[in-house]
Amino acid sequence: MRLKRFAGVGLAIALMAPVGVLAAQPAGAAAIVTCAPPSGTVTFTPGLSSVPKIQTTSFKLPIKNCKGGGVTGGTSAGSTKGTKPQTCASFATNPSAANTKVTITWSNGKKSISTLATKVSSSGGSLIATVSGKVTSGTAFVGKTLKTKVKVTLKGKCTPTAPLKQAVLTGLAPFTVS
Repeated sequence: MRLKRFAGVGLAIALMAPVGVLAAQPAGAAAIVTCAPPSGTVTFTPGLSSVPKIQTTSFKLPIKNCKGGGVTGGTSAGSTKGTKPQTCASFATNPSAANTKVTITWSNGKKSISTLATKVSSSGGSLIATVSGKVTSGTAFVGKTLKTKVKVTLKGKCTPTAPLKQAVLTGLAPFTVS
């Protein structure tokens, strides 16, 4: 039950992780921008528990140590409101397939707006999220693909008196624009 709860909650978290932006690249496609693996915190409101509630997931995550594309870093921010009441258990058995709209504000003041999709798997008891999306608008990298991979660690309990409110993301792969 704990692994199911962990996997479901992780999917919701991963869907919100713009730090994790990724899609398949054509053979031979080189990254325009390569940044450090992302890390940060994602927040659930009102918080996951055994009582079904619609959740809003939000984040503001740093993008650091970038090379290429005229940027050195930036901030990714976004928020998604669920459409169905969820519990820890229902997240595990009926994960949301919703996409998350993310805005990245780069160190040069330009912006990239993307809709992210997430693929979640478990490896050695850890939840791994691969996130990807194409930049659809903004003033930087329109038409390019963002990608990364993160480990998701749940932070808190999952009870009505102590709902799960956060998850920690630890980068496993560089954040790239290609």
